[in-house]
Amino acid sequence: MKKHFFPAPAGVTRVIISQGVLKPKKYVQPVTPGHASRLSSTVRLAVLIAEDGKVEQIHLIEGHPILVNAAIDAVRQWEYEPRKSDGKPVQMATEVRIKFSANQP
Repeated sequence: MKKHFFPAPAGVTRVIISQGVLKPKKYVQPVTPGHASRLSSTVRLAVLIAEDGKVEQIHLIEGHPILVNAAIDAVRQWEYEPRKSDGKPVQMATEVRIKFSANQP
């Protein structure tokens, strides 16, 4: 994930966590739109997680336009275990990949 998606304001501690390392404690499954049921694609999102573990910002990196809203709507509801650095809560930034698979007849 590129750091420029979420420039940290002065005085804010933020850690960058590799994609796939950080797992949400509250996970909401994305719902594939009915008209997209035959699409197989991955939506990549840059996600900023607040000190309390809630998703604060989402930036689209890439993804099929029909699937992007479904991915963002789900990830917006995710929650993570808060982390600390030197005893203080920190923001976290990571990349999330949502895989959509075509429904097989």
